Amino acid sequence: MMSQAIPNNMLSEVVSDQTSQTIDKEMKRMLDEVRLRVMSRLGEADDAFDRTIGDLTRFRDFLLGLANKYSNAGEDIRAFAKAVEEIAKYVGDVKQWYRERVYPGVMGLINGKYEYIKRGKASLSIVGDYATISYSRTSTKILIKGIGGLNIEVPPIISERARKLLGIGLMRTDGYVQRGHPAMTTAFLWQMLLWLMIYPGKQYVYLKGINVSKKGMRFVWHLVAYDGEKLDQVNNQMNNVDDLAVVLFAGVLGDGSANPPSGNKKARIELVGADEEKMNMWEDILKALGLKYYRRNRRLITLEVSGENAAKLSKTALNVIATKDSLLFDVMMFLASFHDGEKLRHMFFMKRRGRYSVELLGKAFTVDVARSFSLRCNVASEEVEQIVNALKNKYGNITVYTHTYTRRRDGYTYVSIEVPRHSLIRMVMLDDDLRRSIMAILCLRYRDAEDEKTRQRILKY
Repeated sequence: MMSQAIPNNMLSEVVSDQTSQTIDKEMKRMLDEVRLRVMSRLGEADDAFDRTIGDLTRFRDFLLGLANKYSNAGEDIRAFAKAVEEIAKYVGDVKQWYRERVYPGVMGLINGKYEYIKRGKASLSIVGDYATISYSRTSTKILIKGIGGLNIEVPPIISERARKLLGIGLMRTDGYVQRGHPAMTTAFLWQMLLWLMIYPGKQYVYLKGINVSKKGMRFVWHLVAYDGEKLDQVNNQMNNVDDLAVVLFAGVLGDGSANPPSGNKKARIELVGADEEKMNMWEDILKALGLKYYRRNRRLITLEVSGENAAKLSKTALNVIATKDSLLFDVMMFLASFHDGEKLRHMFFMKRRGRYSVELLGKAFTVDVARSFSLRCNVASEEVEQIVNALKNKYGNITVYTHTYTRRRDGYTYVSIEVPRHSLIRMVMLDDDLRRSIMAILCLRYRDAEDEKTRQRILKY
């Protein structure tokens, strides 16, 4: 059925034709569903705006700290931080516009005050002056009208090679070409900021609307890189296994999913798409990397990598990024701490953790109750500074100890990172997810304890 525009007064008319009655009844059902979905989440908009402004402000402050660490690129990093500050101010302006114009408009739309309804076979758009509600079986969006976007200019802060490889991955998934320029629409704040790093120069940033789902409200960003290279200019630039791993990593961050091991479930990475040519490219990369995978051809094509192969893909790509562009690695680790950074966090943590470990910044930290109540994690020496800085950026100026050890059998040197009790208490007060995870581990430790003395010690924590 072709879409049709239905004026406001048409729904109130008495229609004798049976087909029209069926359409009106179905439309009424969809309008009721729209009302239910939107009203259940509409009160969360202010929190969503404040959370986004908070994440952007934290990221700006983080960049200003990086400018001191990477002094050779300090001027560009500070300029990038200024651009992030402009985006935070823009979000504040959109919040005010939402309160004054969009929210009253949405309330009018769900109560029958609209210009017209554009009807599709199983979807509809309720159109108003300052908002349009777009509905389908799987999603509901509030499109913000009348305020427009933000034109900014961002300097390059990561290496040209990293920009090209990550750009290939995103343009092969979420990206597309709009009037000759790379463009992307995303509902993830971290992905928007990553896009700005990939395409320095003139950018158009538009807070287009709000996704409304059972999980809450999430902003939809529309991005256009006016100075970015087109897809055909950066294609076929993958020269070795390291490059292929980074491109595939970026592809997963685009149209993929990442699930770390949990219980009896193995780690799993999936790439999903409808374009057979693109999916064949991902398949060729998986073969070149020597990774085992499973392909499902249904309505969409799915490539699934699981278990140790998923862990190998993640580890290979992150090692390449950490060694060849440590600034990018630092930034990605910070972006993983965002409220919507779950996928990025999972890509940092594809290896199965121990029975008494919690996931923190993509690493497995053991909850230690034998010597003291603390968190401990063994890492390579080159990772220490990044992890310690990430902990302090997320939780404030906490105390973190490091201890260096050398393995006797092979002379390998590693570092044990320890978060002592007083720092851990501060962290759980700031992070509800961490608090719940540690409580679960303490309960498990209590159940597994072999003597009453150990149980009593655990109860004190």
